[in-house]
Amino acid sequence: MQVSNAREAEVEKLIPARVLTDELKRIAMEDNPSAILAALEQAGLLALFSPSLTGTKLNLPGIQRFEKNSRLLPDDPAARTARLGPFLYALTEKLSPKEKQAFVKTLEMTKAELDPWQKLETRAKKLETSLRAARVKKASQVYQIMNAAAPDEILFQLYHSAFKPVQERMRNYYQKYLPLLQEITPEEWATVEGKPGTPKYNKARDSFIAIRLDRKVKKPPVPEAVPAVPPPSPAPSNWSTPETALARRGRQG
Repeated sequence: MQVSNAREAEVEKLIPARVLTDELKRIAMEDNPSAILAALEQAGLLALFSPSLTGTKLNLPGIQRFEKNSRLLPDDPAARTARLGPFLYALTEKLSPKEKQAFVKTLEMTKAELDPWQKLETRAKKLETSLRAARVKKASQVYQIMNAAAPDEILFQLYHSAFKPVQERMRNYYQKYLPLLQEITPEEWATVEGKPGTPKYNKARDSFIAIRLDRKVKKPPVPEAVPAVPPPSPAPSNWSTPETALARRGRQG
């Protein structure tokens, strides 16, 4: 009853802008932001963030794609924090420039909060260009590019890039290369020369990783086919076996 009375009194309109901004940040880090946004829209509360976020301008399919891409990255605080910029990009993708300005004004967003969103596309362009380069042919090259990239730039290009090789290389990094490196035992890592943290060790470690990622998996030898033994040819009708010869002599006797 208290909730109903509060809604009738429209007390939600008294929520400070900064509280709404903080709530949006929390939604961005959730596992299922699309479900949360859909529930807010159904309750008529999404308009608190922007009256334009409704109908086809509420980019739920894009948010769902963002969710799926987010699950590729490691589940750690740094990766979850990096979701804000790509989330805001997907959330406001269908809004006009004027509607985006109103969204920012309503939430009283600071420059520090805007830059991870509004400068993301420009920053992430270098990642896409690097992954598209013709010189990139080995798994170790993809690993080096992705390992140095910022998580929000990776999330953005997973969402935004229309180039199939770029998408495949980013997904291979998480689905193939990282799992392969996780199989390396401590004993194998101990064979890397140098003291951890030194330039010599880092160079040796990079070389070790490159060899592991780029080596070809040897296929088991195919066993030689055993030649088939042809079945015996049927005996000619006029050919006598010892048994038939004995039988004839018995009849003659």
